[in-house]
Amino acid sequence: MQQAQTSERAIEPAIVVGLHDGVPALMDALADCADPHNRFLRAAWYRMAAGEGIATVAAIRVDGTPVAALPTAPLGPALIGARNVPGSYWPFRSVPLDPDTSDEELTAFLADRASISALGPAWRIGPIYASDPATARIKRAAGVAGWTVLTRKLGRTFLFDARDEAWPRRSTRRRLANYERQLTQLGAVTIRHVSGADWNAAVLDDLAAIEAAS
Repeated sequence: MQQAQTSERAIEPAIVVGLHDGVPALMDALADCADPHNRFLRAAWYRMAAGEGIATVAAIRVDGTPVAALPTAPLGPALIGARNVPGSYWPFRSVPLDPDTSDEELTAFLADRASISALGPAWRIGPIYASDPATARIKRAAGVAGWTVLTRKLGRTFLFDARDEAWPRRSTRRRLANYERQLTQLGAVTIRHVSGADWNAAVLDDLAAIEAAS
């Protein structure tokens, strides 16, 4: 086991920017206080998604509370030096952000020499939903910090009302019933509905086992 290398220095306004090998535990602290839709963006999420060369540039206040963190991995030819935020789910590759982080803190973080060096000449965050508040703030702060921000529209997302009796369609229901019949040939089929407080580590382990076997 090798000790992670960390370099830090203080900047204005009263934050400390550090470069960490891998993804530090402070990512979990940011996820805990982030927008509820972004709280799955924990250290393990990025560690599982990234390969070699993942590193995280992060900022904390002088009292030790985290401000923001950007885990990135190499992207494209090594000669270019570009990096991107990794993620296990293609349509959503964002980062957790403390809602108490001020625009000044976020701008100072992205303008710091340590961040510029760690992120390289070009870095990508996304794909993300257009409504993601964390990415919207990062884009604004990056522009103020001197980065050139380029955006690209990739497509649309759709929300279906599962309470609508017309969904799923009759043809879809027949197809799902056929799949279920095929599965029963391999063993008993159990269907569980999980919501709210029913989510726990055991349920996530079950989902991981299903995904690994699929």
